[in-house]
Amino acid sequence: MLESSTPAVREMPLCGVKFRELHVDEGLVVIRGACRDDRDRLIKFYESLDSETVYERFYHVVKDFSSYVDSLVEGGALVVVAELNGVIIGVAEAMACREDYAEVGVVLAREFRGRGLGTALCSSLGSACRVAGIKGLVAYARRYNVPVLNIARRLGATIKRGPEPDLVAIEVCLED
Repeated sequence: MLESSTPAVREMPLCGVKFRELHVDEGLVVIRGACRDDRDRLIKFYESLDSETVYERFYHVVKDFSSYVDSLVEGGALVVVAELNGVIIGVAEAMACREDYAEVGVVLAREFRGRGLGTALCSSLGSACRVAGIKGLVAYARRYNVPVLNIARRLGATIKRGPEPDLVAIEVCLED
């Protein structure tokens, strides 16, 4: 039997999972698990964000998103996307940060905010994390990021003082 010298390519954990659909004025938004072949569309999405949104999500300026997206694709992250007409308009991801916990990041294109899509992304990611055996989630946000804080409260999160003066820590316990 011949052995292949190329390692098997592992698909992203949530690939193929469809969480929900939401109707917006522009059409049908599908909330689904990201797949390896979304890599270029993820990069394009992040590159399309205005500088303020990038700073809200990453807390610093980012010029090249390819290494970040590669870390999601290759690193076993749980990634959920909001897709409209084949274009990614939002992303929620969870990366393991300590035993049984994951750090969460969420970003939605500015023009789609205020329509329930951020809540749908967070809720879908939370469900996937619970199924994956993750016991808790942590996220960080600027204390003035009211939309994120409102989503956190709706989803039952605890909001505490963060590691920097203008940051808050958002924690969600996934255990019953």
